[in-house]
Amino acid sequence: MYWSFNYIAITNNPILAKIFSDCGIQQIMIDTEIMGKYERQGFKDTIISDHSISDISVLNYLNLDAEIICRINPFHNNIYEEIENIINQGVDKIMIPMITSMDNYKSMVDKIDDKVKVIPLIETPYSFFKLSEILEYSLVTQIHFGLNDLCISLGMKNLFEILLSKTFQDIVSNLRTEGMIKGIGGIGNPQISQKVSPLSLLNRYLKYGSNSVILSRSFFSGSLKKEHIVSSLQIFEEYIKIGHDPLLDSDLIKQINEM
Repeated sequence: MYWSFNYIAITNNPILAKIFSDCGIQQIMIDTEIMGKYERQGFKDTIISDHSISDISVLNYLNLDAEIICRINPFHNNIYEEIENIINQGVDKIMIPMITSMDNYKSMVDKIDDKVKVIPLIETPYSFFKLSEILEYSLVTQIHFGLNDLCISLGMKNLFEILLSKTFQDIVSNLRTEGMIKGIGGIGNPQISQKVSPLSLLNRYLKYGSNSVILSRSFFSGSLKKEHIVSSLQIFEEYIKIGHDPLLDSDLIKQINEM
């Protein structure tokens, strides 16, 4: 099953991982990031995961068609040991979050040493404005813009307000990404009514040249059956074929301002 967009699902559950992979979801994320996350996001309606590094080998045993990626902890005293353990478990790509120092980021990339691919998670003001340097150093083939922490650190009133920023639009839209996977934020299920329409969000992501997105927990809240997941992704794909629709932008602006 082929999708034009790159879809990422977060789970350490082997049964769900197999279902997601069978639905054509291209990447399964093991989320081991925990350090500092509760302090940053504990007051938000966000998930603090209980995944472990050993979950990688469990999913590897399934021989999934999907890639296995792992979001690690931000830089800390034992980060090199953490990276080594994750690589030894057979991960395909490592996502580096909360980049606040180029020296620390470079040292983590050097430790990975091309053994697996690197995905910089751009979710701090520092990493946002150091974007060119990050891309130049690590020669990445995939990047993701995280909205949760970026909005919190910038004092935005809600998760999606930054999508209305001209600065965000200019930097992300003009990012040269030929042959690169460029993801922005997460997205819910288009078959479930929400405060901010997933289709309006997808439309905005398309405007910024995105070709990847994380499927949020609300995406799977309606049903975990393969038929439902596939039909939801098919709705996205129909909109992706059409491309960005300026008429949907006004709907998104209204929805975000009313949150």
